[in-house]
Amino acid sequence: LFPSEFWKPVRDKLAAELGRFYLERANEFPWADCLDFILEGRDVDHVLSLIELVFYSVENEVGSLPRRRQIAADAIDELNQRFLEHSIGYQYQSGRIISVESQYVHQEIVEPAIALLHDANFNGPLQEFMDAHAHYRKGEMKDAITDAGNAFESTMKAICDARGWNYDKTKSVASTLIGILFDNQLIPREMQSHFTALRATLVSGVPTVRNPGGRGAHGQGITPVDVPDYVAQYCLNLTASNIVLMMEAHNSKPLR
Repeated sequence: LFPSEFWKPVRDKLAAELGRFYLERANEFPWADCLDFILEGRDVDHVLSLIELVFYSVENEVGSLPRRRQIAADAIDELNQRFLEHSIGYQYQSGRIISVESQYVHQEIVEPAIALLHDANFNGPLQEFMDAHAHYRKGEMKDAITDAGNAFESTMKAICDARGWNYDKTKSVASTLIGILFDNQLIPREMQSHFTALRATLVSGVPTVRNPGGRGAHGQGITPVDVPDYVAQYCLNLTASNIVLMMEAHNSKPLR
């Protein structure tokens, strides 16, 4: 792609989201306007949004040529490595720049959850999981918790759909869906006694944390409810762990 063909839609989209006609200077080429915007760096989240748009375009507009796909993959790897080298707590994953509080937790829990959902074409829960991280990055903790809970429930629904297990598509909640997965022996029956504590965590962990704080649960009353970032982070990590468990169990059992 020529610079103007690549950079103009990127520049125009972010400018529109920010309510502007351009980012920094109206008379510059789009690539120069984007570069000035990054170098000025007045708002970190806006800069990250631009980087996110750039790499989303790189990832999705490379076409089918293997060489172009490899160039895009290498560019994303280099971005993430640069973030890591300079202790910048973000990584680009599946079209989003997400916050990384712990590199170990991210590599061992969050990345596998994203990969498993992506490989299974579970696009609904994947989108909700990435939205949860996007809200967290922006400091929108209640929305992060809500979307994490949605991703958790949607993963169970997607597994039920893939296996033909019936559930009420309008009323089933996390506790009901968990019961369906256990009743159908997604986890082997002889191991269920070892998963009693796990089932309690699945039932009372993410959904219970979500109910008081998330936008889609109960009203918060007259006084706004502030959700600490460490609670939202716990919710995201717990959701990721549960998704990995369910997806690996799902992948280990053949469909009938």
